[in-house]
Amino acid sequence: MNRYRSSHPDSECLLQYVDGELSSRNAAQVRFHLEACWRCRAEIGEIQETITDFPRSEEHTSELQSPCN
Repeated sequence: MNRYRSSHPDSECLLQYVDGELSSRNAAQVRFHLEACWRCRAEIGEIQETITDFPRSEEHTSELQSPCN
């Protein structure tokens, strides 16, 4: 049986899915799992939000470290 049907993909697998790092077969298995699993869809949303927020926080940190003109 498919490991994604019987259990949830771990966080690392979901991150690899979001980053497009899974093989097409494994990505299809995760997609299939996500169709039925609200919990993992929520985790995917959190991963995507974190990825989106990271460049903003880096930019903000750079601004705080820059000397004033």
